[in-house]
Amino acid sequence: YTIPQTDPQKKGTSVYSFYIGQDKSLYIGVKSLGFGRYDLRDHSFVPYKEIDAFRHLPPEINTAYCFHEDTRGDLWIGTRYEGVYWISKATGEYVNYLFDTSNSPYIAKEVRTISEDPYGQIWIGTSEGLFKFVPTHNAGRFELFRYLPEQDNPYSLTGKIINCVYVASDS
Repeated sequence: YTIPQTDPQKKGTSVYSFYIGQDKSLYIGVKSLGFGRYDLRDHSFVPYKEIDAFRHLPPEINTAYCFHEDTRGDLWIGTRYEGVYWISKATGEYVNYLFDTSNSPYIAKEVRTISEDPYGQIWIGTSEGLFKFVPTHNAGRFELFRYLPEQDNPYSLTGKIINCVYVASDS
């Protein structure tokens, strides 16, 4: 199957990520298209801008590098140029983090991996370090912590580019 080019100005349709949604749909993160749903019945690709649940997201989402559905059922989408999007399962509201300083004190536009630990904290690996999002009492609001390499500290990160986060279980 070839993902169709929806914009002749944008070159390439490399696949970066997969996610099976709660509705059992297969979502695919695609270079230059953001992401979309692949329909297994008729083998078609529907860009996110044409899917009711995501139609309200901004059109600037260029590439979805990773997806994560947290224990609350909220969806996180890590992007190539736009930071990370948090989408509330309950309301459909979304917040863009790490793209500008209006929603977070840090900027890290390239999000490469998203994981959740047993305490409900979200760990996000970026091209600008490791971030921990700790949920607050307000839905969709988080306390943010940033981790970077520290010179002469053998227990710190070895580099600021984080491609993968492994979260061990409690046991």
